[in-house]
Amino acid sequence: MVWFKHHEELRTIHKFFIGVALVLIGLLITMAVLQKFAYRALIDGSKYQTVLLQNGQQYFGKLDVIDEHTLRLRDVYYLQLQNDLPSDPASSNGQTNLTQTSNLDKATLVKLTDQPLIPAGEIVLSRNNVVLWENVDDKSQVIQAIKTRR
Repeated sequence: MVWFKHHEELRTIHKFFIGVALVLIGLLITMAVLQKFAYRALIDGSKYQTVLLQNGQQYFGKLDVIDEHTLRLRDVYYLQLQNDLPSDPASSNGQTNLTQTSNLDKATLVKLTDQPLIPAGEIVLSRNNVVLWENVDDKSQVIQAIKTRR
């Protein structure tokens, strides 16, 4: 009889710990799903975003979430410093010199598809390589240059 009572107590304890484990797993799954949706909700689809990578590169484009580890940037532009430009910026094919259209000194706006390799115009990024991203207001000089160029 004592053995039976002890066995029932162990079953009750096991059920309790299994219940706690299931609740914790449910909470973790819920947090992951909410984080994914919250991240997407922060991206304003009507605006351009800027993305800063760990290697210091900065891109402008339309950002969206592929999955919890991957982002995609479409309609991509980047700023090229004056030192990196050819000697005659007016002869650069498809580039808009921002010094002519704004107060951004020594920078030229380049569309990703204007590179010699002619990429598809989107970049797939690992979230691990993204330092930060933010929505950019339409009043930004860079966004004004993008709209002028389109």
